[in-house]
Amino acid sequence: MLFHRSLLLIATAFVYASALDVHYTDCGSSVPVGQVTVEPCTRIPCELSRGGKTRFGIHFQPEIDAGYLGQVEARTVVWGVAVPIPLGSTQICGHVHPNCPLQPGQWYKYSSTIPIDKSYSRMTVPIQWLLKDSDGNLMVCVEIQVEIV
Repeated sequence: MLFHRSLLLIATAFVYASALDVHYTDCGSSVPVGQVTVEPCTRIPCELSRGGKTRFGIHFQPEIDAGYLGQVEARTVVWGVAVPIPLGSTQICGHVHPNCPLQPGQWYKYSSTIPIDKSYSRMTVPIQWLLKDSDGNLMVCVEIQVEIV
């Protein structure tokens, strides 16, 4: 029994150590944003390994009934050009906890895992995450710096 508890504590510590709350720049959010997380990330800027996957999380609080139809976009800026980041799904619902519909005053965590393609160049780039309500109005825009390794 003691062995199982020790193993659980070690596993929990490993998971916690591989995720980090990161400093972000607000790029036009209209609602409160709590924390932004990147996993795995053990230092700033977070290192995203080519050929791997990275999970991004954003805590936010809608101020209006945003419903079920919110959209998400992710993009980076390379040499002054905005480049969309392919997402498996552009729907907010299915990627938030608690589940949709998005209600005013409730804190939600949006999270999504994206692949880091092996063809990406090694560089430090900004990544912007944009969450929009069902009418297409910007709710959240956060930008973080990451290093592709």
